[in-house]
Amino acid sequence: MLVKLRSLSGVGAIPRDRSSISSWFRRSGIATYHLQSIGGVAEVVQLSDLPEPERLAFLRRALDAAGLDLGQRDDDAHDAYVAAKP
Repeated sequence: MLVKLRSLSGVGAIPRDRSSISSWFRRSGIATYHLQSIGGVAEVVQLSDLPEPERLAFLRRALDAAGLDLGQRDDDAHDAYVAAKP
C-alpha cells in the first residue's frame, strides 16, 4: 500500500513539517517514490517499508479516524477461541 508522505506527518517519530518529513525518510534510508496525482506529483512510501512503530501508529490513527464501534465483549466466545487448538 502506498501512502503519501504528507499523510504521515507527526506519526511516531516522523516530523510534522513537510520538508522535514522527506529528510527524515532520507536519513532513515527508506525509499520514497514520486507519483503523478491530482494537482501535481506526490511523494509516497510503501507502508510496509515504514519502521514498525511508525507503521503501527499510522494504522492506529487510521482506525481511530474510521470511528468503528468496538462492539461488546463476549467472554464465552473469547475463552473458546483461546482454548482452541491452532
